[in-house]
Amino acid sequence: RWSGQGRYIEDGRNSEYEWRDWIPREHLPHAENPRRGFVSSANQYPVGKDYPYYLGGSFWSFDRGARINEILSRMENITADSMIAMQNDVVDKIAEKILPYWLAQLDKSSLLAQERRSYELLAAWNYEFGTDLIAPTIYTYWRNEIMDMIWSDDIEACGGVIPRPRIDVTAYLMLNEKDGRYFDVSGTPTHNELKEIIVRAFHSANNELFTDLGSLGDNWQWASAQKFSIEHLGGIPGLGRRNLSKAGNEYTIDVKHTTSLLGRSWRMVVDLGREIRGWGIYPGGQSGNPGSRFYDGQIDDWASGRVYELVFLNSYDEDSERLKGRTVLRGADR
Repeated sequence: RWSGQGRYIEDGRNSEYEWRDWIPREHLPHAENPRRGFVSSANQYPVGKDYPYYLGGSFWSFDRGARINEILSRMENITADSMIAMQNDVVDKIAEKILPYWLAQLDKSSLLAQERRSYELLAAWNYEFGTDLIAPTIYTYWRNEIMDMIWSDDIEACGGVIPRPRIDVTAYLMLNEKDGRYFDVSGTPTHNELKEIIVRAFHSANNELFTDLGSLGDNWQWASAQKFSIEHLGGIPGLGRRNLSKAGNEYTIDVKHTTSLLGRSWRMVVDLGREIRGWGIYPGGQSGNPGSRFYDGQIDDWASGRVYELVFLNSYDEDSERLKGRTVLRGADR
């Protein structure tokens, strides 16, 4: 494909829009016996900048993959429990990169009492999006205010038809192009330097937190402040689960999307030893019947990070004491 092909609607009647050729098999992205001892992926761009072929334009931030690599690189004597723990990791690497810079722009002595408490919670934070932590909520409100101040005027100037850059891209610009034109807010008489945006956003975020959640307390905890829902696949009202609490955000290994109904579903770890064992869970239940008590029986365990040991059979007729029933599908007689 040429660069950008497939990102927009194209004329399927015109042969000019067909793929040009096949990527040679030996040029497909691959890794063989890597020195670091593992391969990993978290939906990030899978090759380097020098890769000569266009692979598409829809990839996620590298930061989740970077956290996976960080954990795997220091693991020793890895067990299934090690991998399950990694899948439940909720450290935000983007927050780890950008938050110290944001905090450095604030004059702590000029902050109001509640703002000073917010500052202290953020300064002591370990960047984990744990359900019982308050700092993730403050960071998220502050992040959203900064993003709105930087990008809303640019998007409006384009008729609102372009998506704004993600926080990972914005964080890169903030750390590497501090005097960039992106940080000039239109409609204001002076050039809005990045520091001014960060400070204004901090004040605004704390006001929003007080308006939405009241005085700083348990209601500011991530589990209370950022509820999410799992909707029925057919969009049928009443057949999903609402007001769920879960650790993580959209940039942690254990993903929780707070601005959409997207997120990680099937979670699995497999031990490929002499005896193959697996553990897994998905956010649903064992019954498709809304009247069954098993309809949504796995959602709470999924949200809390629990997994179940799976039944692994070596053949279709193998038996197991854990099997409660069996369905056999047979082909039609010919």
